[in-house]
Amino acid sequence: MSQNIIPTAFEQYRQHCELNKTAVVLDTIILANIPGLDPEQPVDRDQISYLEDWVVHRHKLEVNQITAINHNAVAYALLLDTRVGDFSFNAMFLINSIDNVIAMAIYKGVEDKLASTPGQTGNSIVKTMIMPYSGAAAATHISVSERTWTIDYAKRLAGLMQDERLSNIQSVGNSAFVGDAFLFQDNQLMPGVAYIKGVRVDTDVMALIPDANKSLIIIDVWQAGTATGAWESDLTVIQSMMNPLTILMRQVYSITARYLLSVKVIVGLIGGSKRSRGT
Repeated sequence: MSQNIIPTAFEQYRQHCELNKTAVVLDTIILANIPGLDPEQPVDRDQISYLEDWVVHRHKLEVNQITAINHNAVAYALLLDTRVGDFSFNAMFLINSIDNVIAMAIYKGVEDKLASTPGQTGNSIVKTMIMPYSGAAAATHISVSERTWTIDYAKRLAGLMQDERLSNIQSVGNSAFVGDAFLFQDNQLMPGVAYIKGVRVDTDVMALIPDANKSLIIIDVWQAGTATGAWESDLTVIQSMMNPLTILMRQVYSITARYLLSVKVIVGLIGGSKRSRGT
């Protein structure tokens, strides 16, 4: 459960702006970790404040992160990517940083913000604080649409990955092997770098293949990751007795709910060393 509170101090600040014909300026979002906070307890609007010791992150808002939802509501967006962290917070304050006026406070349950490190997958957060009051858009002199910052980054990154994959295909073909990479010799596949349907794979481990008469050696390649984490390419070496034509007639791409892109290439036959240049 959470509480959204507009302190009486903001009402006084707004009246001051109207009398002096100046814009309402709310330019900073503060994340704080308040010890012992119970977000379900009633809050006195006259007693909203924070201590500097509680502040875990201070975010200066860009112009395009302040948008008019309609004539009577303005949204202030906080976007923190995986470079920011680590900290925990249970309160958010929207303030005027010059006069340190709190315009809105949100008391909530504890939330963790983690940065990506070699041993940790970070998280991204998007928070929107909406200030509803009569004439809000005019009072803040804001006319920017919320479409400037409501971006679907998952689709954007998927498009970039697809462009890179297609560019690799145009450059090296459906499949290409660097040096002796994935060359079948003495019942094993040699390590190295390959591009399979534009997906780059790299292994420094030789794959041992049990001896079998005329079985196919297939590399199953995929890219996997999460919506907020780094994606990586990986592979599995498959030994199959299926007819090569059956493999070639299969759909070469498969998308699953785990954000998994999979492609297959036939690299050779047991007893031979030829690598296929495309499927």
